[in-house]
Amino acid sequence: MVNKNKLIISLTTIPTRINEIEPVLESLLNQTIKADMIYINIPKKYSRFSECAKVPDFITNKYNDRVKIFYLEKDYGPATKFIGSLLNPDISDKDIILITDDDIEKTKLWTTKLLNCYAHTKVCCFEERKIGKEIIWGYLGFCFRKDLFDLTDMLMFFNQIKTNCYLVDDHWLTGYCHYKKIKIDNIHLDKSTEINKKLIIGDDSLARLTGADTRRHTSNKCRKDILDNFQTEFPFWCCLGCCKKGKRIVEKFSDNRITTCNNITYILHFIALFIVLFIILIILLKRLLPNQKYSRIFKISIIIVSSFFIFKKINKDSTNKNNEQFFNIVPKAIVPKVIIPKVIIQTYYIKERIPEKVYKNIKEFAPEYTHIVFDDSECIRFFKKYFNRNIIDTFNNLKGAHKADLFRYCYLYKFGGIYLDIKTELIIPLKDVFTDNYTYSVLSIIKNTVYQGVIATPPNNPLFLKLIKFMINLVEEDSHISPYIIFTIDYYNRTKEYCEKELSIGINTNKENDFDFYFFKEICTKNKKDCKDGLDRYKLCCYIYDGDRKVFKSRYSDFPW
Repeated sequence: MVNKNKLIISLTTIPTRINEIEPVLESLLNQTIKADMIYINIPKKYSRFSECAKVPDFITNKYNDRVKIFYLEKDYGPATKFIGSLLNPDISDKDIILITDDDIEKTKLWTTKLLNCYAHTKVCCFEERKIGKEIIWGYLGFCFRKDLFDLTDMLMFFNQIKTNCYLVDDHWLTGYCHYKKIKIDNIHLDKSTEINKKLIIGDDSLARLTGADTRRHTSNKCRKDILDNFQTEFPFWCCLGCCKKGKRIVEKFSDNRITTCNNITYILHFIALFIVLFIILIILLKRLLPNQKYSRIFKISIIIVSSFFIFKKINKDSTNKNNEQFFNIVPKAIVPKVIIPKVIIQTYYIKERIPEKVYKNIKEFAPEYTHIVFDDSECIRFFKKYFNRNIIDTFNNLKGAHKADLFRYCYLYKFGGIYLDIKTELIIPLKDVFTDNYTYSVLSIIKNTVYQGVIATPPNNPLFLKLIKFMINLVEEDSHISPYIIFTIDYYNRTKEYCEKELSIGINTNKENDFDFYFFKEICTKNKKDCKDGLDRYKLCCYIYDGDRKVFKSRYSDFPW
């Protein structure tokens, strides 16, 4: 561990537990290697509970200097403890983060053992059963450095699989690491290296909330979603709850095979076939060797050898049957779904100037979406991570809104999602606007141009790669770009080339690939009565229409800020 790096412990809790976590906090504060800060990550509003978590006095008074609350706008389920640590601006990229659950006291050597395993390119995690490596066991704890994970990329991953993975954070975090080829180091635990001191609240929160059978199926559905969307297979365990008293039972997932603890059926089959085989062998031996004496050892040897092959066959059949019943195995040759991620991106050079009404507007009309705003410095960090120096030079040579043009093209090409100009106002639920997986944009009031204030697309759309190349070439030739609308003209012309016809409102079929286009229409008037909050800076009232339906207001009347 490098001295300059802070050591952070991160956990989350729920309203029904927050008053019971004092023993857990005490165990974390009494570690041999002490953390610089412990963060309890709490959503401002829970998806699973109607009430909010009221912070008890013992946290604010007793632990005020070493335990802090970090509030999140959204509830990410059990993964709130992990995503919260990535969102927290007080945790730097080089800090080492230790993740733990809120219902298990730790022994004093918990941080020591994790840090002994830690390497900055890895995720380090305990595992207590030798059932396969590179698995995250959240309740045992794991550690990593913050800059190992890209928040935007991870939220995109989570949003595509959260329906079935919301409550099984161990599984989707393991899946994400395998998808991104992030190595997970597992420390094997035995009785001499125990790190969980005492269970405070319950052995399995998810099993308690949903039932063990539901947990098993949820885990399998989560893994299937990751297979479907990201072509990623990975080993993981599942808490079946098929033994009494909440004992954790392991499912072993390897090479698309599942072995469960409930083997009663195939054991009974084995016994029945064993008896039948025994009778058949005795009859055959008596008929084949009627006048000879054969030893008991000979008979037993034949029975054992035959039984081995029968047992092996039945075990294989049982495993395959479990696969069909619980897992719905997906072939390895999967074509990933081309979908628009539920992520809204916006840009503004000084985020502090953005009015609160912008955030409230998106929260009101797009609560299902992740909302990310980038300033210029964050745009450059994005380029450094995913693009070459040429892109950064181009960005630095652009001015004003053209910087936002380049960033939206690059982000949408890499990740897909929804770009909205910071001045765009939502007026109906966003989920009712982008109902399919087209490349959405707007035909502008200026003829043969595209209004780029609203764009939605799946990732890896070749259109945006062409738009990026055009910007780079243009800047290399002339840094003083004129006219201002040159990029909106290029957007229109590139799209027209794909469709091999003039563009029209609604669906436009792409003749070259599967990324069909859908265009809304911008309509502007000079009538003050059409805008409840007045005309904009251009003395216009502009709305974006889908047919006869208003779906966006082009600009807030008081923009720019």
